[in-house]
Amino acid sequence: MNILGFFTGRPGWQEVLFILVVVLLIFGPKQLPMIARYLGRMVSELKKGKDEFLDELKKSDTDNHDTKNDKKDDKNEE
Repeated sequence: MNILGFFTGRPGWQEVLFILVVVLLIFGPKQLPMIARYLGRMVSELKKGKDEFLDELKKSDTDNHDTKNDKKDDKNEE
């Protein structure tokens, strides 16, 4: 029998409740709002970084596409 059988597959409400109780015991009720704010800021920064990265990729792809079209136009003029 698997010792961690309690945590196999998709977590149910019992697993989530267990994790919340353990976190509450470790950090205490006064620390939880601070931890939640920190996690919220972290998620916000990750989303912002992802969006900036995707914008750069899109810009780079557009620049490369424009450069290829300019080279084709130059060949057609000759």
